[in-house]
Amino acid sequence: MDLGSGTVSVFSISVLMVITALIILIFTIKKGYIKDLKKGAMIPFEEDEPVGEPTDQLFKESDNESD
Repeated sequence: MDLGSGTVSVFSISVLMVITALIILIFTIKKGYIKDLKKGAMIPFEEDEPVGEPTDQLFKESDNESD
C-alpha cells in the first residue's frame, strides 16, 4: 500500500484540527465560559425586546395607510 504525500498531509491536517478543537474546548471549560450558557443566551433580550415575543417585522405598517 503506497501512501501518497497528499494522503499523509490530509491526515496530518485533520489530526491538527482535532487537537486544536480539543485545546480550545479545554481552555473554555477551565475559564468557566461553559458554566452558565443560559445567562449568555439572554444577553440580547431587554425591556424593548422581551423573551418569547417576536418584535421584528418584515413589512412594517405605516401610520397613514391609504386604502
